[in-house]
Amino acid sequence: MAITSEYTGGYEVTNIIPKGVYTTQTIITDSVQLIPEDRKSIFSLYYINGFRTSIRISYGLSADDEDFSAYQEIININMIGNYIFFYINTDAVAYIKFKIEITGSAEMEFNQLGVLKGVRTRSFILLEGPNEHRAYPCSENLTVKDNAKLLNFSGTLKLAKLRGVYSTTEAEVYNNGSASQIELLGNIVLMCYRDYSTNYLMLRTGVLNPDDSITWQTPIQVYSVALQVVSGYQSFSLAKLTSSKFVIGFNCTGGASYIVAGDLINGVVTLSSVTSNGTVYASYPFCSVFRISDTKFIICTSNSSAYYPQYKCVIVGANNTFTQGSYYVPNSVSGSFATGCVIDENNSSGSVFVTGISFASETRLYTNYVSSQTTVSSSAYIALNSTYGVLPDFTIEAYNTGRGLVSYFKDTTTHKVAVQFFNITISAITLSDLITSTYDSDHVAGKYLGSGKILHVYSYASIAKSFIMLSDITTNSIAWGTPVEINSTSANLFFSVRAFSVVRYLVFYCNETNHSIRFKIYDDDRNLFIGIMNESGLAGASCEVKIPGQICNKFSGLTPGDQYYIQTDGSLSVTQTGFSAGVAVSDMEILVKK
Repeated sequence: MAITSEYTGGYEVTNIIPKGVYTTQTIITDSVQLIPEDRKSIFSLYYINGFRTSIRISYGLSADDEDFSAYQEIININMIGNYIFFYINTDAVAYIKFKIEITGSAEMEFNQLGVLKGVRTRSFILLEGPNEHRAYPCSENLTVKDNAKLLNFSGTLKLAKLRGVYSTTEAEVYNNGSASQIELLGNIVLMCYRDYSTNYLMLRTGVLNPDDSITWQTPIQVYSVALQVVSGYQSFSLAKLTSSKFVIGFNCTGGASYIVAGDLINGVVTLSSVTSNGTVYASYPFCSVFRISDTKFIICTSNSSAYYPQYKCVIVGANNTFTQGSYYVPNSVSGSFATGCVIDENNSSGSVFVTGISFASETRLYTNYVSSQTTVSSSAYIALNSTYGVLPDFTIEAYNTGRGLVSYFKDTTTHKVAVQFFNITISAITLSDLITSTYDSDHVAGKYLGSGKILHVYSYASIAKSFIMLSDITTNSIAWGTPVEINSTSANLFFSVRAFSVVRYLVFYCNETNHSIRFKIYDDDRNLFIGIMNESGLAGASCEVKIPGQICNKFSGLTPGDQYYIQTDGSLSVTQTGFSAGVAVSDMEILVKK
C-alpha cells in the first residue's frame, strides 16, 4: 500500500455550521458525491469546544442525491484533546450525508465537516480540521523506520516524519509593553497589554498560522485614560466567555475602574462601550476577571476606602450591556491580590466558584456561589498559606466539579513550585493533598490541561531564568516533569498561558526591565502518527508506509512481545510515553498499533 503525495479527490468541505451553542438538536450536512474507486475510506473530523454531553453521528447514502431517509449510526467515534473524529469505509458509488444529533449541549468551535475522498487505505488519518491544518515546513529525507504523518499544504496531502515534542523560536510581539494577558478564541489569539510609553490599555488580535507563527493585526486602544500603574501589580484582566465573546476589566489613573465586552466575528473584534465599575484603592490596583457562565463573570478588585479585596458578579446582556451585582467583601482586612475560577457551573443552587485572596497575614480560599442573577454568597474559607503570609501570585484551576488546585510557590524560604489540592462544595472547602516539587521559583502560573496533564510556567529571580514544565497529574498526585528554559537571561514577572489542546499550548511572558512582550508555542505532533516508513524517500513524495494492523520489517534487535512507544524526539523505544507505535512480533518486525 502506497500513500502518495497527492490524493485524487482531495479534501472537500461539505458545509459550514455557524458558531454557537447547540442544544438538543439535529444537524444534517450537505451531500458529497463519492467518486468511483475500488475501495474508499471516508474520514471526518469535527471540533467541539467542551465535549460536554453525548453526540451521535450517522451517515446516509443516496444513489440520486435525493433520498437519505436511512441513516446508519457510526459507532467508532474517538477524541484527541477537543477533536472528535470518526471514519467509515464504503464501496458505494453514491452521495453521502452526515447527521449530527446533539442530545445535550455542545459549543461548536472549528465548525466545518470535511471528507477525504479517493483514499485507497483502510487506516484512519487524523487531520486537525479544515481550519487548522498543521502544515509544518518539511524538507528532510524520510528514511526507513521514520514515524510518518500526513500534512495538508493548501489542499494537497503530503508525507512527513514526526518531530515529537518541540517549541517554536521565541518571538517578540511588542518591544514597548508591560504585562500581558491572552485568551484563545478558536485560532485567534487575543492579547491585552499596557503600552509602556502611554500606559494605555491595548488589545491586539493575531491569527495562529499552520506553521505555529502568529500574524498580528493593528493594536486597538481600549480606553482613552491611562491605566493605574503600581510596580508588581497587573491592573487589567481578560477572560473568555464563549468562542466569540470576551470581557476585560481594568483600573485607570486615580482608581477609576471599568469593564468592557467584546465580540469576535469573522476575525474582526468589536468592543462595547466602556462601563464604569466604580473605584478601587489606587495603591493596590489589582484586577482579575474570570468566567462563571457564557453570560456571567466575576471581577475582583480592592475596596476604594481601604484595600479590602472584593468581588462581584456581572451579567453580559443583549448588545453587550451589563447588569452589575453588589461587591462582596469577604473579610475587612487589607489584601494585595485576589483571583478565582468556576468549579461547578451547573449546580442547582447556583454556579459554585472559588476565590483566592492574599491578606497581610495569610492567603485564603473561599467557596462562593451566585444565588440569584448577580447575588454572590460565601459559605466558608480555609487558610492556604498561613505560615508564610501573603502570596504575590498564584493560579486556581478546577479539577472537577468538587475538586480544584492552586499552583504557587510554597513559601518564602524554600521557594518550591507547589500544587495544593482542595475539595469544595457549595457550603464547605477543605485542603487536601499538597504536592511540592524540587524546583525553585518566586512567580508561578499553572494550567490544568485535562487528560492527566498539568502545565507550569515559572521564574526565579536569583538565577534570572524562566521555565516551562509539563507534568502528569492524577486526583491526588503529580509526577513532576523536566523543566525547560523559556528564557535563559531573565526572570519574567508576568506569564499568561493557554492551551489549544493537551499537547499544544501558547506561553506569553513580559520582562519588566526591557519592556519586551514575547511568546513561544509548544507542540507535540506524536498524536498525528499514521504509521512507520517501510522505505526511504523525500518529504512529500510517494512512499510506502505500514499503517496500524500491518507489519514493518525494517528493524533489528527488537525484543519480541515488547511494546514500543514514540519518544519526545520522534524516535521509538520501549519507554512508556502514552504514544504507542506498535508491538514487536520478532527481532526485526513491529506490528504497527496506535
